[in-house]
Amino acid sequence: MLSTMQPTLATNYTTIPCYQLCYQHYATNLAPIIRSTGSMILNYAIIRLSLQQNLCYRKTCVRDTAQYDPPCNKIYTTGLCCSRTYKTLQAFFLDMSETPQKLREEAVKYFNETLDLMQKGENAEALESLRKAESSAQKAEDGPILFHILKVRGQLLQSLDMLEEALETYAFSLIMSEKLLSEDPENKLYTDTLHLNLNNLGNLGNAFQRMGNFPSSKQAYEIGIEICQNLLNSYPENEFYRMYAGNTLNNLGELLFTMGEPEEAKEKYEEALKTYSLLLKNSPEKPEYLSDTAMTLNNLGNLYSEKGQEAEAKENFEKALEILKKRSEKEPGNEKLREEIRITQEKLEAI
Repeated sequence: MLSTMQPTLATNYTTIPCYQLCYQHYATNLAPIIRSTGSMILNYAIIRLSLQQNLCYRKTCVRDTAQYDPPCNKIYTTGLCCSRTYKTLQAFFLDMSETPQKLREEAVKYFNETLDLMQKGENAEALESLRKAESSAQKAEDGPILFHILKVRGQLLQSLDMLEEALETYAFSLIMSEKLLSEDPENKLYTDTLHLNLNNLGNLGNAFQRMGNFPSSKQAYEIGIEICQNLLNSYPENEFYRMYAGNTLNNLGELLFTMGEPEEAKEKYEEALKTYSLLLKNSPEKPEYLSDTAMTLNNLGNLYSEKGQEAEAKENFEKALEILKKRSEKEPGNEKLREEIRITQEKLEAI
């Protein structure tokens, strides 16, 4: 659940004589309205209306009504003031439905309603509530609430098979997370959200590929790669970003090969292998890195085999087999690993 955020108070203008006069009178007369509408910034409203709408004729208090044009019709007990200003401010406070504070409260209400509906499995209704939350948060220009909304929206859209919209949301959220993280590198929320969205984007790319929507799949992979490469410039030792980049380069290579672009696919496979080699330098025995390396070597072997380049195909299959056998020695009960060895061995023998 999100807590409602309090607005930053505007500069206090009550030290200026004319505005002080207005403040004292309206604070007294409008106190019930202020209490009922929450934390309203009365002095900000006065200064805003006075300056923007020219309802205060002078910037200093005067005692002579004749100095007003037209003359002021009413003298309050606290001093001289323009009745038109009072009436306008009164109307303003009676219609505070879209103040930043009120909009924030609405955004939080609809966001929490979204989470409740998602827990009930009512995702279509949840999306409608989330859109209301987003509309209010945008009007309030509240970045933190929008950040949380984006975090949920992509997954919600994907659950409703609105995949193109989900792709746009993940991409925008990643860009926003990257920017926020650059300003606050130690913020765990930004880091976790960025990781989550990268994984969601990669899974979405895989889903597009399985559906045969190759352009959208390619776009999803390329966005993820670009974001990770930018992040690696700032965090060159970050294993998550490097591994994600390697996996996504491999997936993009597989997609390009399926699309009939073998040279471009080969380039991506080779980039993935370079990425894995950097990871293996620091963790040469890590199973995930070894497994991913063997997978890409097998993919590259398949590519060369399809092109009739048997020597290159054999070289890559042999490298993959060597890695898989070493892993199998340490994990003798791993059935999946034994199956990968069998398939790779068959490919090698078929050359």
